[in-house]
Amino acid sequence: MLRTLVEDIILTPVDGKIEIDVRGDLAGILTLSVKKQNPAAGATG
Repeated sequence: MLRTLVEDIILTPVDGKIEIDVRGDLAGILTLSVKKQNPAAGATG
């Protein structure tokens, strides 16, 4: 599922370190993150 939300991952060397830029559906990624941290948040009842 996560693979469908991430379009590109760009790795760039900066001052001896690697900078990671993830591009894609930010809202979808954040929604997955919230559901994983608090599975009951999306439940109705």
